[in-house]
Formats: sequence, C-alpha cells, structure tokens
Amino acid sequence: MTMYTESEEILEEFDAFPYDKKVCFVPFKSDLDSAWHINPDIRKDLKTFTRIVNYFGMGEPFYYDPFDMLLYGKKTPLFEM
Repeated sequence: MTMYTESEEILEEFDAFPYDKKVCFVPFKSDLDSAWHINPDIRKDLKTFTRIVNYFGMGEPFYYDPFDMLLYGKKTPLFEM
C-alpha cells in the first residue's frame, strides 16, 4: 500500500492501517515505520511535492535503493536528504 501526504495527521492514520507493507512519502521527517521522507528541496524545479513523488514513482530519480525498498522495506537513501 502506498500513498503520499503533506499532513502529519493523515500519516498517523495511514500508519495505523493493519498492513505489513505500507509506504507513505512525506516532505518531513518522522519516526513512523510507514513514513518515507523525500526532501522537497532536492527538486525545486518540480515546484510541488506531488510532482516530486510522481517523478520518483516513474524512476526519476531514485531517492531510495529500490531493491532494498521493495524487497526488504529498508530505507536506504541514495543521497543526503
């Protein structure tokens, strides 16, 4: 299960879902297991967090190691965020 949000409240609700594998991309740091931080300042040219997440979904660029992410649920950043 995947989604993105800019709201900490929505992230908390999403994190409470009873699924083992879930990912929520957020523009802020969080200790919740489902939260995957993407710093919006990395791609200022895209202007909105929504566009940044959509480009990541298309593989441009990979913020996290996709194999670690999909196979093991590990948050292995490929560069400083």
